[in-house]
Amino acid sequence: VVIILLSSTQALLSFNHHHRTAIHRRQMELRSQSQATVDGSNWRIWYVIDQLEERQQQDKSSDFITNKVIQVLHKWGSEWSGHSGFQSLLNKKSLLHEIEESIVALQTLHDWLEKRSNNESPVTLVDVCCGKGITSMLTSYVFCNKTSTVSDIIMLDKQDINWNHISASNDKIESQGEDRP
Repeated sequence: VVIILLSSTQALLSFNHHHRTAIHRRQMELRSQSQATVDGSNWRIWYVIDQLEERQQQDKSSDFITNKVIQVLHKWGSEWSGHSGFQSLLNKKSLLHEIEESIVALQTLHDWLEKRSNNESPVTLVDVCCGKGITSMLTSYVFCNKTSTVSDIIMLDKQDINWNHISASNDKIESQGEDRP
């Protein structure tokens, strides 16, 4: 509860005008943010996809992991950009950096798995200090239908993290019949 004691009518009128203007300005900001949230077309995930695709073209190279990650990001963007529960994941400032770090880790994992014998038991990936779990989620999608290679992913972090995006991603496994770790 806020109590404001005003000693004159002029101060009250001035306060009301200023307060209404501030409220109107804030409502306009929220509408703008809401539109961006509903639309999602200006979220960072689209910038990240553009950057990765541009680098692929500039390098005139096409590695398996980066291509898979780009496909996954397109899927995530199509399904989840604009949904407020995914804004902290798909619209975060450090998304490009985190995706690039994940690509390096995934490439190393992929190369190591390629060298292993096919007869060996599947791997359980433990993502220590996982943060929001971008690497884990990407791994789950990159190794879709390859649970004989990567069977489980365990995410560890001491932070109090909102795991709604992980739950939503896992719900897709059941609803779409995907075989993801």
